[in-house]
Amino acid sequence: MYPCTEFSTMRFSATLIFLSFSSPLHAQYDDLLRNPNITWVAEYTTDFELNPVYNENLDEEYNLLNVIRLENQGARNGLYSDLEISRYFSQSLLNDLNAGHYACFADEQLQHPLPPEQVHLLLNPRETYFNADHRDTVILIHQTRAGDVDLFRVRQVFYFDQKSRRFGCRLLAFSPLINQQDKNGELSGRTPAFWIKCSSNKQPGKKTERNAAYLFQTYMKDNAPAPDQLQVKKGKFDLQNWATAEVRHPSHPCYSYDGFQPLNRAALQDLVFTTDTISPYDDDPQIITSNAITDVEKIRFVQNWVFDERRKSLYCRLTAAAPLAAKRDSEGNFRYYKPLFYVKY
Repeated sequence: MYPCTEFSTMRFSATLIFLSFSSPLHAQYDDLLRNPNITWVAEYTTDFELNPVYNENLDEEYNLLNVIRLENQGARNGLYSDLEISRYFSQSLLNDLNAGHYACFADEQLQHPLPPEQVHLLLNPRETYFNADHRDTVILIHQTRAGDVDLFRVRQVFYFDQKSRRFGCRLLAFSPLINQQDKNGELSGRTPAFWIKCSSNKQPGKKTERNAAYLFQTYMKDNAPAPDQLQVKKGKFDLQNWATAEVRHPSHPCYSYDGFQPLNRAALQDLVFTTDTISPYDDDPQIITSNAITDVEKIRFVQNWVFDERRKSLYCRLTAAAPLAAKRDSEGNFRYYKPLFYVKY
């Protein structure tokens, strides 16, 4: 049985809140709150890079992205520029939004719906000014282009099924972030345009994955959950306790962080529990045992995303999880987070 004790590094409150009203977002995972096998549920909002190619600077990536399949259905004679390919998701989404194909809302709580014409105006704002030279009124249209959208703010719910000992996820809503420029044309910030509601209670089936134009996998990096970013809606979860239980009795296949090689239980324990011999004096050797799990502070979720261009839908399925250990130098200064191993579902 998977143990649930208090968090040592990620302390989540142990409260299940029963709401007296039903918001659109709450209704999307109410079944998880009522399921006795689901012992932990938490909302998380963070930014994702969802285009095939965006940031080649590994030190500035929100997440890692691997393309599984990309079929550019909008191509004419196979001729598409590099920019359009690298911004495929942004371009396809903008086309569909301008055509009124998505349910959009002004707020992330999905309480204030936006009519298609309002969405179109938000993506194509108009600026009116009086031209004194020609004595007439001029209207400028500032059209949002694929290059103006490289990040998406995604609101999800993560949960843990104690019976199957696996994590799951569900998309709630997402927002294209519009790049803002300063007077010198440099990026000065990003602003959520509006929020798009995702299909509730749906996981991508094999047929959907087989027919979808764009399949990709993300590995959380800088956007891996931190304790103060998760809004717990049910139960409590101990990250270090989960990692320890997986090392002692793996619930699913485990893989190494470098090369993704299969790990049996002995190899997994050797990876996490290490023993070093220090000999300050030849006649007085000291044996020091280290447990890498004591440095675990975050968790990385690996997710498979499916963009169904025909159904105008975005789906997501959680496929693996990895405990992230904080690596520090000899003086205790933080350097980076390292995945100890991957648990594949």
